Amino acid sequence: MYPFIDEQLHAELAADLFLLPAQLPVEANLLQLGLDSLRMMAWQNRLRARGYPLSLRALYRAPSVAGWSRLCHQAAALAFGSRQEPLPGFTVTDAEPSLPDDFSVLFAPLTLSPDIRQSAQHIVRHGALDALAHAIATLALWLGRPVRVIEVTAQHGCKNARGQTLLQQLTPRQLYYIGLISPSDLRVLTAQQADVICLHHEDWRQDSGDVRQLLALAAPGAMVHLLQCSPQQDSWLDYLQQQGLECQSAEHCGTQWRIIARVRPDLRIAAQDPLPPLSVLSRLSVQLQPQSRSPSQFPSPPYQPPIITPPLVLRPDPVSRHRPFALTDLQQAYLAGREPGFPLSGVGAHFFIEFDVDALDVGRFEAAWNRLIARHDMLRCVVRHGRQQVLVLEDLPRFALQHHQLDHLDGVAAVALRDRLAYQVRDPRRWPLFDLQAGVDGSGHSRLYLCLDHLMLDSLSIQILLAELEQLYLYPESELPALTLRFRDYQKQLGQRRPSQGSLAYWQARLSTLPAAPQLPLRCDPAQVARPHFVRLSATLPAARWGQLQQRAGDAGLTPSAVLLAAFSAVLSGWSRRPELTLSLSLCDRPQVDSQLNHLLGNFTSPLLLAWQPDGAWLSSACQLQRRLQQDLLHRDVSALWVMRQLARQHPDHGSMPVVFTCALGVPQQDFLSPRSCFRPQWGISQAPQIWLDHQVYESQGDLCFNWDAVQALFAPDVLCAMFDQYVALLERLAQDADAWQLSLQELIVPPSLPDHALALPPSALAAPEVALLDVAAQQHSQYTLRRYGRTGHLGRGGRGRRHVRSCPGGNSLTRGGENA
Repeated sequence: MYPFIDEQLHAELAADLFLLPAQLPVEANLLQLGLDSLRMMAWQNRLRARGYPLSLRALYRAPSVAGWSRLCHQAAALAFGSRQEPLPGFTVTDAEPSLPDDFSVLFAPLTLSPDIRQSAQHIVRHGALDALAHAIATLALWLGRPVRVIEVTAQHGCKNARGQTLLQQLTPRQLYYIGLISPSDLRVLTAQQADVICLHHEDWRQDSGDVRQLLALAAPGAMVHLLQCSPQQDSWLDYLQQQGLECQSAEHCGTQWRIIARVRPDLRIAAQDPLPPLSVLSRLSVQLQPQSRSPSQFPSPPYQPPIITPPLVLRPDPVSRHRPFALTDLQQAYLAGREPGFPLSGVGAHFFIEFDVDALDVGRFEAAWNRLIARHDMLRCVVRHGRQQVLVLEDLPRFALQHHQLDHLDGVAAVALRDRLAYQVRDPRRWPLFDLQAGVDGSGHSRLYLCLDHLMLDSLSIQILLAELEQLYLYPESELPALTLRFRDYQKQLGQRRPSQGSLAYWQARLSTLPAAPQLPLRCDPAQVARPHFVRLSATLPAARWGQLQQRAGDAGLTPSAVLLAAFSAVLSGWSRRPELTLSLSLCDRPQVDSQLNHLLGNFTSPLLLAWQPDGAWLSSACQLQRRLQQDLLHRDVSALWVMRQLARQHPDHGSMPVVFTCALGVPQQDFLSPRSCFRPQWGISQAPQIWLDHQVYESQGDLCFNWDAVQALFAPDVLCAMFDQYVALLERLAQDADAWQLSLQELIVPPSLPDHALALPPSALAAPEVALLDVAAQQHSQYTLRRYGRTGHLGRGGRGRRHVRSCPGGNSLTRGGENA
């Protein structure tokens, strides 16, 4: 048991690593999971801002959720216990902690309105309730703002245990006699929109069921927790047994009374671990953090705590390795998109990359690739039985690399070969689903053309595969970690679980609040684009600039991925006909039930719909997006495809979510597509059916790398380049300018200078362009220069200090004067 675990810290660390809290074991080493030194410094600043002055040395010594939680509680106990100086915004009495004979405190976190969030609030601090005040103070530190508290007291007068007058900020409507509490009274309290409602009475020994029922009427769905304190209990263990409770206890050292925390079992306060009351109450206050939001900004159902399930266990099943297993909903959607006849269809969902290699050793390369085929079942599979099942083939021929003799690796024939391979559609019924070929020209350099199908591999699987390929090619004698689990084992045992009723109800309630997809300025109707052709824009934030952005994100209480997602949403919102929009997130959902899952290849992608509903200010909108993401992730067992089908029934124009955000931050493979690799990336593209725009983010050698892969026929070149340029400029400004975080979205995102009718979907289809997007860009943006395939070719006038397009790992990227924009 880990009695010190703070759920909020756990959730934020998991989000920073782009995991679910359930996927991040509390004892897992955060450094091994990809928490680098820059993010460690950002976390130190984030914790320091919340009142925990922890050193980097201390964080490095205990690099786990459990270790950091313990350090935070120790720091909190020292800060609050010393009472050397009052906390800002709180009144402090000289009373020592003393408890009445028997009292109870009922917490009910509620929503906050913007005026209450922004106004200076105070906490009622009784001498008899010092421990409670400490808990609420901790809650305020975690929220980063003062906390609004409404007190329901049994006393007619406004006096505390020491006879001191309570704060006059409390109006008579906020003080109630416990015997006169009614549902209407509680509705008045909830209308005040407090963080916490405190109910206490020295003679209240009856069960709190009546009060719970009243609160349920006033605030349906709210989290309600009861803390009972009594000095009369000789044995808290006996009391727990009498009450049928299994845990939640703590003993105050050096005193005659016991504190018993009667709360949900998932709080994990172990009975055998004595804690001071401050730690217990601080632990509870962190757990009770409300979902701060304004219902007028995005109406949503009440907060629903996650359902705690038993630990998951995966068991190898080698006997069934070559038996077929079912496709996921996402895989079936990918298959359907391969068929022509639908809008934006007739393409595979695949990843293509072109590598430049010095002195390619073909024999050694083939040996490495064949070892990977033998190791990973998803490189050996096909789709059978009417395209409903995956079959892992047992007997396969040895893979041999196909060669193409070229006049020049950047010549016309090489470009034609690359384009043919990049946009091919593989037959899923025939092995292999991947394609790997080479081009040589006698110069000593070679080009490798690798096409991997997202039908079987997600983005993290591709990173794992390329890392293992380089290791086996450079060091043929090296051994990879043994794998006894197969992707089939995961899919059969865990991947086909039914969603919980709570999650289904959550998303059912969200249907009416989800906005439509971004209504971007398209130049033709997507329904008229039979087979899409994708183009790429890419850019890189150097490690130093990326570190600045992460630091500022941490100071604002945001994860780096949330900042990137918010910036992407803000730019799209500025170009969209309506500011509210919904994105589709491609998230890697690998439950941390077995370390072997970190080495398996497969499609673990879990699509998630996320709404962007800005309130006008950048920082508050970004924080709101992160809170929404954290809440939605708790219910991600419901597929986004199910949500989109339900949306299509209620709102036919909302059924498609064609703008995608794919994030691969925080993964162990930190050298993905590195230009310093033996396989140097030259060009690349990804594509998928039914998609307009896919934004991919990953880290390589400390740099932040990102791509926009877009359907060429849908976007005018100047529009796509302008949106991308605005996104890059926004990230640059957020990294360099601390004051920019306090600006409005309108100040950060300059509205596009397009006529109003251009922001709406054209009523009739336009002919698909026959001229390549970059050719049109050369005519409309003569200052751009294109660097492709390892050499520079001018599309227009180049020059010092002008912007040009550069080939990053797999594409064109905007740079300015030779430096990354």
